[in-house]
Formats: sequence, structure tokens, C-alpha cells
Amino acid sequence: MNNNHAGITGRGRSWEVLNSWWIALSFVSFAWIGFFYIGAKAKQKRWIYFGVLFFILQFIGFIAVGATKGSLQQVFIYVWIASWGAGIVLSFTERRRYLISLDLLLNTDAPQKENQKIRDDVISDYQSEGIEIRHQENQDAVKPAEDFKAEEIQTEVDIQHAASKVIDINNCSELDFINLPGFNTETAKTAADYRTRHNGFYSADEFLAITQVKPHLIEDVKAHITCGPYGAKQPVPHKSDEPDEKPKAADQQPSRKLDF
Repeated sequence: MNNNHAGITGRGRSWEVLNSWWIALSFVSFAWIGFFYIGAKAKQKRWIYFGVLFFILQFIGFIAVGATKGSLQQVFIYVWIASWGAGIVLSFTERRRYLISLDLLLNTDAPQKENQKIRDDVISDYQSEGIEIRHQENQDAVKPAEDFKAEEIQTEVDIQHAASKVIDINNCSELDFINLPGFNTETAKTAADYRTRHNGFYSADEFLAITQVKPHLIEDVKAHITCGPYGAKQPVPHKSDEPDEKPKAADQQPSRKLDF
């Protein structure tokens, strides 16, 4: 992997540390506040649900410890301690996903071509959440309906032929990404763009996080990918079917000279 890969998002470790301050809340049993914060910041219901869960386990559990006695109180104490530890572990686990999501949402000052791909990715990722994001269509990139239909048909054919193919996510083509289970043209463009901007993927897990692979497809996608060094050159086949040299003139049939 290239050493130029700066942290998780490419924005630098200082930016990533500053945007990870919410993890400290989990050490004082306020993990639920941290998850509410990142859920609202990244516009992801996933972390809002975590916040609700830890609010019940930590805040209400803390009140229940003071309101009960005996063996029941001991049970609430154990539950509170377990939720405290789980909050710390889960905060560190979700940090990578949060930073990547925040990077995508904040990357609105990129060049126009790159910014267009990022906006398309954000719209695709958050469409199911009902989040409205303003998106200006690039008229030069709009294709006729017939072209899209032809691409869909070609994609279906490619998927059938590539069902058992294993690709190197750091060196494959954008079309190879489309052949992965659950991928489409937008997902493939997102993966290819991120790979170019960050000098490749650090691991298969990072690739799965960037492309937002659905949980039920993770194992299937993993079975079709590998993560090799970024920028590895593929061998060029030798054209052995072409003759190396043209026939020499001496080998040709000599012309007959007629004397009159």
C-alpha cells in the first residue's frame, strides 16, 4: 500500500482527530450523546438508533441503580458497566465509518468533475433515508435513454460472465466494479474515484465501507475481491502470431530475364 495514504480520509490525521472528540464521551458513560451527535452530523439514522439504545442502557440504567436495592440493583449495576464498556468499543469501531461519511458530505469544494461524482455518491447513499440534497445535472454528461438501456443490458451480460471472477480492487477497471454483487454504475464510479484520490484502498474492509455494501452482500462481495498493491502493472501479452521479420528479398523467386 502507498505510504502517501494519509489517515482514513486523506484530509490529514489532525482533521480526523478533531472530528473524533465525541469518542471521549463514551469514557464518562455518555456514549449515547456521542452517537446522537454523529448521527445528526453525518445524517445517518444508524447512529441515532445506537444513541437510543445506549440512552436506555446507560442513562435509565443509572437511575434504576439508585432506585432499586438488593439483587435487582446488582443486575442494573452489571448492565450499566457492560453498556459503558460496549459504548467505548463501539465508538472506536464506528469512527472510521463516520469519518468517511463526513468526508463525503463535506467534500463540496472539489473540482467540478470530481465534485459531481461525490454528489452522485451522496445522493445514492442517503436516498433511502429521505435526505434531499441539491444536485445540478451536468448537461454534457446526460445520455439519451437508449444509451442507458444499452448499458443496463451490457451490464447484465457482464455480470453473468463474471459471476465467479475475483478482481483486485486496487488495479481493476471501473467495469469490473460493476460486476460485483449489488454494484451499479454509480457505486463503481465512487470506488474508482476514491481509489484515485487516495492512492488505492487500504483493505477490503475500507472498500466495503466506501461503497456502502449492504450487510447481506458483504460476504458475497468479499469472495470476489482481493486487495493488492496500488498501481501494479499487468503483463502485456506478446503478439506471437505476427511474423518478426518480412521475407528477405533473397528468399523470393528470382525474376526471369529474357535476352532478345
